[in-house]
Amino acid sequence: MLETPVLVPAFPRENYTGQEDYVYPRFLDRGAVQKRTDVRSRIDLQLVTMIKNARQVLAHNGITVAEKVFIMGYSSDGKFAQRFTILHPEMAAAVAAGGIAGACTLPLSEYNGENCDIR
Repeated sequence: MLETPVLVPAFPRENYTGQEDYVYPRFLDRGAVQKRTDVRSRIDLQLVTMIKNARQVLAHNGITVAEKVFIMGYSSDGKFAQRFTILHPEMAAAVAAGGIAGACTLPLSEYNGENCDIR
């Protein structure tokens, strides 16, 4: 009824228990971006590829969509939505993040003298 395409990516949850170098890709934490540099290991880059592919498939079928997407998530996926939008602002029109315990990710390059730039 809405005539709006919806892309629902499913990223597997990886088990990192006991690792000293803990990285939580679904949370899109600093380690997930800094330590993983290729498209196959960075889920934010996988999502960019999925969005571009979906746009091509839809266009091939005569469906035109907006250039920017609405991204949403809850809990760790809410943090992912926030962080994805900060890393890829050219992709997102808006973000809705729920269940994030009031913790918003802010696009700061430095906080309390610590470098926060993850690009």
